[in-house]
Amino acid sequence: VLHRHTWDNNTEAINSMWSRYYRGIVEANKFIEEQQIFAGDEVVDRAIAKAKILRAYYYYLLIDNYGDVPFVTDYLNAEERPFRNRRATIWTAIVKDIEDNLSLLDASISKTAVTRGMAYSLLAKLYLNAQVYTGTPQWAKAEQYAGMVIDLGVYSLESDPLAPFVTNNQNSPENIWVIPFHE
Repeated sequence: VLHRHTWDNNTEAINSMWSRYYRGIVEANKFIEEQQIFAGDEVVDRAIAKAKILRAYYYYLLIDNYGDVPFVTDYLNAEERPFRNRRATIWTAIVKDIEDNLSLLDASISKTAVTRGMAYSLLAKLYLNAQVYTGTPQWAKAEQYAGMVIDLGVYSLESDPLAPFVTNNQNSPENIWVIPFHE
């Protein structure tokens, strides 16, 4: 049903997606709050930056799949029953979080870590879809961040379009940020 786009509210993958994304947000919020007491230490500041960008990624998935959703950035003081926020408001907040924290990211080529390549590609996606999310197109910004991914010089297109999707794809120069799975 997922491949045919014939899912409905009874499809387990659709039902569980919401809770998986919010679980990631809760964990990021918890980590950020716990580490704030150590802010000012370079290692901690980098870890907090990565957590904020990871939280932004989960919110990107939520606004892309559901539109207006609750926007929670607290852990201990989080509302028990948060209200839905406008997609445009969330978009603005997550773009700011990513852009504010870019300078703290490594230029690492790790495909499983929050890196500049991951953040640039996330911003490219957010700006590419800005018209849907906010009502205002932002094509130049999308192009800017896509160019920044290319300018890193560590990613390139595969000659075989199926190569990034094979089981043993860990060395694909096309994959930017992946979640490893064991069969």
